[in-house]
Amino acid sequence: EQTYVCEIYKEQSLSKAAQNLYITQPALSSFLSTLEKSLGVALFTRTNRKLIPTQAGELYVETAQKMLRLQEQFYMKLDPLMQIKPGILRIGIQRIRAPYLEPLLVTYLKKEHPQIKLQNTLSGLYTFYDKLENNELDFVLSFYFPSVFPKKNYEIYPICDDQILLATPKSISLKACTLEEDPSIPYIELSSLKDQSFILQEEGTSIRTLADKIFYTEAYSPAQITCSGSIQTALQLCSMEYSLTFIMKSYLHQLTGLPALNFYGLLSPDTKVPFALITKKNSCDPKLMREIADYIKSVF
Repeated sequence: EQTYVCEIYKEQSLSKAAQNLYITQPALSSFLSTLEKSLGVALFTRTNRKLIPTQAGELYVETAQKMLRLQEQFYMKLDPLMQIKPGILRIGIQRIRAPYLEPLLVTYLKKEHPQIKLQNTLSGLYTFYDKLENNELDFVLSFYFPSVFPKKNYEIYPICDDQILLATPKSISLKACTLEEDPSIPYIELSSLKDQSFILQEEGTSIRTLADKIFYTEAYSPAQITCSGSIQTALQLCSMEYSLTFIMKSYLHQLTGLPALNFYGLLSPDTKVPFALITKKNSCDPKLMREIADYIKSVF
């Protein structure tokens, strides 16, 4: 509450303040109206498209700034004293990684922190963002996109870099090269694919976000795009010569029963993305978050 009002005071604009706070302008406007109604006094007056603090607003901001400074000092002093306490960790895991990661996390916490229980949510990128923003999750294990999780508001604990790969039927042979820094897979130019159709994940998922970014960077337009809610389904259709698709490199080691396909790296600057543990600032014990991230990194 104090942060929101101080940001409005600084910008003198709901739209600019909302942009800085990574929320919508209507949501911030509704928040301010509700706050003023509960206080029984206006904090700002609207003049020439600017929000000017009233006398009550000046008093509120002066007090709020002191409270925020006290909060910052409190966390700085508390941090060395924090102990991992009994409770429930609400975590978000990508559906495709859950069968691999969740048993590892449960086993690890049972051994190292038996007082902590897991409560998971299986979903994707933008759902995770919404739930973190609404304090419905403590942390997520997901791909890190700065445009979705700005470092101003989030703590990022990197685990590994992942890479998107092109999957093609065995019957399609593409002219490829080998990179000295990564001889494990062949690489191709996306522009070499002429009149190819793709089956992609739904919009808003991590792999679709990355695929769309590559298409934009390379100015490449698939002949046709079909959406699928399942990577496994997309891979099966690809093996049946229905279309091409994408998969993350780490999935090759985590998924079982993959169909016979060819996999290629892409000679494009946007093919890699960090996989990380992500949490809102000041919402979780940083010592525990780092510990969990380091453990996952060791078994990934």
